[in-house]
Amino acid sequence: MKKARRLSDAQLSVLFGEYAVLVASGLDAGECAGIISMEEPGRDVKAALESIGETCASGAPLWEAFEKCGAIPRYACDSLRVGETTGRLEETLSALSGWYSRRDRTVRAIRAAVSYPLLLTVLMLAVLVVLVTRVLPVFADMAAQLGVSLSPAARLFLDAGRFISDNALPLAAAVVAAAAVIIAVIAAATKRFASDKLVAARFSSAMALASASGLQSDEALELASRLAGSGAGERKTAEVKAKLAEGASLSEAVASSDLLPPADAHLLSIAERAGKIDAVFAQIAERSERAYADSIDDAVARIEPTLVIIMCVLVGAIMFSVMLPLLGVLTAM
Repeated sequence: MKKARRLSDAQLSVLFGEYAVLVASGLDAGECAGIISMEEPGRDVKAALESIGETCASGAPLWEAFEKCGAIPRYACDSLRVGETTGRLEETLSALSGWYSRRDRTVRAIRAAVSYPLLLTVLMLAVLVVLVTRVLPVFADMAAQLGVSLSPAARLFLDAGRFISDNALPLAAAVVAAAAVIIAVIAAATKRFASDKLVAARFSSAMALASASGLQSDEALELASRLAGSGAGERKTAEVKAKLAEGASLSEAVASSDLLPPADAHLLSIAERAGKIDAVFAQIAERSERAYADSIDDAVARIEPTLVIIMCVLVGAIMFSVMLPLLGVLTAM
């Protein structure tokens, strides 16, 4: 059986959500695959559903069908196996849908933070190139006809424009290479930006998923460690596991590791007594991801005016370096 292509986070969120609804209605796994496939336009999802339906028809459990199709991550299949074994399949499917939905929003926020400033920078450079290679020579010719000598700054910009025109292809290749480096640098910086909020969001989301699957605290932390996605998250999760091994409660271990803000750690201690850990972790994950997205939006909001100011200064410097001598001659006439 040919394995399907790995599904995106958005596709996984929708797929698990649809399965949760159908499983709750009492349908078996094979019927669910057929029903979802009838309304699914995506080729990759259809291929995955076909594989899942065939495996379920042979009597295999749902988690095994998901694993064999090759389109579902291993840790999701592990969560489904626990949920199916403990009789919490519907809750696990819903938790997986929420996990991938939140993860998709976080990834989109990071991409927006990288792409928008980069696009603005490219447009700014394009305007400057057109200005120094096409517009500035026209004003330079006018100045020469009027017998006006250009300022040193204007001659510098004019020489830069000629250099760009004479070396267009090598410079274009250099710009593409520089753009690749800038993308990598901005992406790395964005992942580190507001890292505490991102670590809290990923940890809470993973714990909500693990708790809904019926895992015990130590098993849930093992899953959260694999989903942490950063050195800081793995280190803090290891601290929580060590505190649990010493006999501390989950809320006490989380509070001592600074994985969550004090208010969220206090809320977790209340949820622990009430037996609502999975729901509270999901709430904390939602808040942490919103805070992380807001932090990225604030950073982008600061970058945009900065780039615009830089562009205005450069364009103004280029134009004034040529226009002022011309205005002086015109005024004298």
